[in-house]
Amino acid sequence: MCDLHSYTIGERALELPQGGWEMEVEDPEELARGKLKAETGLVAARMTCLGWLWIAYGFTRQKQHVYLATRLTECEKAPDAEKHDLIVRSFAVAEFEEMMFNGTISDNGTMSAWGLYLRWKARQG
Repeated sequence: MCDLHSYTIGERALELPQGGWEMEVEDPEELARGKLKAETGLVAARMTCLGWLWIAYGFTRQKQHVYLATRLTECEKAPDAEKHDLIVRSFAVAEFEEMMFNGTISDNGTMSAWGLYLRWKARQG
């Protein structure tokens, strides 16, 4: 989880590492790998595409591709300048889910990604 100050809402927020672009992206996995490394200092040996979603199609044409990153190793992180105060935090799954239910985590992209993950996991048998 990334804990960062969001200038748009004027408070700190918890979210999974993420990024979105209004233009078509040639290789969304490469972009996801870059965001993961920059924001968390983690490199994934494997990325599994779970799907994609429109972030808020009522007012922007921005897509968010969702990947499950596994077999992680640490490297140096290099967040964007506006994320200079980003803190990487980890939680047990039960605590993470409780934070979504109690409003501690209210990021649409994080909750949607978790739903895609749960759907993918259920199909794995």
